[in-house]
Amino acid sequence: MADLMLSCAAADADHAAELVTALDSLLRAAPPAAGIAIPSPLLTPIESGREADAAALGLAARLGSYLLSQGRGGPVMATVVLGPDNQESHGEGPCPALALVGALAAGFAAEANVFRVPGLGQSPAVSIN
Repeated sequence: MADLMLSCAAADADHAAELVTALDSLLRAAPPAAGIAIPSPLLTPIESGREADAAALGLAARLGSYLLSQGRGGPVMATVVLGPDNQESHGEGPCPALALVGALAAGFAAEANVFRVPGLGQSPAVSIN
């Protein structure tokens, strides 16, 4: 998850669909002990940036609460609130999808480290082709 968070901050918007799909896959592979309420899967492949934004917004809304902000010409900043303890995590990216995926990945990585859930915080690196 930490690798995914960093990938979102470094990627350009052309990779949004790939990274939203990666988050969806990582959440489905999370061990049941992680206590993550997995939303229904992405129903269709994501092909454009606009579809990636919509998918990321849908995932974020089903997993917790979120806030997006963007200054004039700057990156998009996302804050998500997850879990019963309402833990905040933050992410940034060139588009809403990458900012949200980064923030969600940061939140799940932090929870995995706090609760020491085997396998959840140690995902393999996400490669961008």
